[in-house]
Amino acid sequence: MGKKIKEEHKHDFNFKGGDNFQRMDYLFKLGDMIYNKSPHLSKFYISAMKDIAKRNTLKIDKKFKRLLCSKCNNLLYKDKDSTQLLEKKSGKHVLKITCSKCKEITEMILF
Repeated sequence: MGKKIKEEHKHDFNFKGGDNFQRMDYLFKLGDMIYNKSPHLSKFYISAMKDIAKRNTLKIDKKFKRLLCSKCNNLLYKDKDSTQLLEKKSGKHVLKITCSKCKEITEMILF
């Protein structure tokens, strides 16, 4: 289990583990910016971000996690590297995201 962060501390990094969150945020933004020019380098930055989270038992933020393939560390942008499908399962709306490179399917419950 990862360490939970209070809502008021989400954007200031003055708590234990804050510097690691700051590094993870920077690596994700760097991988996002360089993705169109060099996807392989982008995957390297994303895997480094995941390694920091794993080493320090920190949770990756939901807004980042929804954009990542859990298998190949590819960034999943709609209509570019993934297909997205909205389904209704047992009264809940489920978003299915399929990575175009490794065919990994990620399901997220929306509401």
